[in-house]
Amino acid sequence: MSGQLRTTLRHIKQTALYVASKPWVILWWLRKHLAPDMPLRSSTRWGSTWLAYNDFLGAHTFCGTGFEDNEQLFLLNYLQEGMTVVDIGAHHGFYTLLASTKVGPKGNVIAFEPSPRELAKLKIHLSLNHCHNVQIVEVALGAEKGKVNMFVCLEHSGLNSLRLPNADTKATEVEIEQIRLDDYLKEKQIPKVDFVKMDVEGGELSVLKGAQDVLLNQLRPLIIYEIQDIRTTPWGYKAVELYQFLKDHRYKSFNVTSNGRLKPCPDKQEFDDNLVAVPEEKLSLVEKFIDA
Repeated sequence: MSGQLRTTLRHIKQTALYVASKPWVILWWLRKHLAPDMPLRSSTRWGSTWLAYNDFLGAHTFCGTGFEDNEQLFLLNYLQEGMTVVDIGAHHGFYTLLASTKVGPKGNVIAFEPSPRELAKLKIHLSLNHCHNVQIVEVALGAEKGKVNMFVCLEHSGLNSLRLPNADTKATEVEIEQIRLDDYLKEKQIPKVDFVKMDVEGGELSVLKGAQDVLLNQLRPLIIYEIQDIRTTPWGYKAVELYQFLKDHRYKSFNVTSNGRLKPCPDKQEFDDNLVAVPEEKLSLVEKFIDA
């Protein structure tokens, strides 16, 4: 038997053993090919009911291959009862549910999601989990108020953006409302925000420019944000500009390690990360999470 044949047979055996040990992988494959529009019921690591749709997030959550496990661990340890959390780019509500569970009935979660398709799934998840401490705001956030066009991706819902995504995917345009975070918080008389999760596919810098009061007041939030050059390029800026913007506002950014701890992010010119930005005056709050 040739070495190449032995290698091929070994790979086939390993694959067969993996599938046999994880029957839900077979179920996912069957659903994907026979009933792609049917969600599969599962649960999150913190106990929320989750419907796994036929997309990237659904595959990872249902098959147990992990989705941003590092970030989940940090948030599960950091968020406390009574906090106010803003979820910008809530999508189907993965982090909305996590925050809702952690802040409890005395807390408050504000979920911004402008895509009509994603909104429907977000509302289903909130209803299934009886999340009475969540307010859904059906708009995008940015530097200016007004009507904007959003590209809703047909296959990769996590890539929805106000700019045509730099990816091999088809998208349709829908007109939506955009507001400034500062204006919303002022109108609703929300005095402080404890934590912000921000994932808007390259629009993060625009969101922050519409949140100057949030960044400059005396009760500044921690921010977990996606920062990727492949996402910022369609917006006409480099990811390092987002990193520097927060640094100029006296935020220190950290990578999240595999055990949910924080490690200082070094200055660099290219990014493909999720980072936690901490106001300098609040570093003591995360001191127990920081590794040198």
